[in-house]
Amino acid sequence: MDYKFNHFSGVNSFVNINLDESVVFQSEHVIERNSEIARKLISIGSIIKTVNVVINPKKEADQLMKTLVGSIPSSLLSQLESMQEMPTYVEEQSFVIIKKDDERWLAQLCNEQESIILRSMTPEDVMQIHEHKTFLQ
Repeated sequence: MDYKFNHFSGVNSFVNINLDESVVFQSEHVIERNSEIARKLISIGSIIKTVNVVINPKKEADQLMKTLVGSIPSSLLSQLESMQEMPTYVEEQSFVIIKKDDERWLAQLCNEQESIILRSMTPEDVMQIHEHKTFLQ
């Protein structure tokens, strides 16, 4: 079996999370380890995981094109075409992991704190995360 590795080859350390018991959310902003937001999230039982994620705009544009139905506005089509020209890059992102039983506490905290903006992720989304690892990590 041939494997191709390049400087953007990724791993997924989320595979060890039991997605039957836990839920993963992607934060709109990177959550700093010692921040007030981090302390509040940890106080309700959340785990915060900040990783370098490999972003492939061409692949994302292709997936979006496959899901769109009907006529596509020219501005959106233009954006998708420009995404297909962008190179793959690495971006730091934060994820919040919490037990399904504690999800209501997370929802309450997000309602109280406007600065906490989270996007829910399906188990399929979680398995698509490709982390960029260096020799120092």
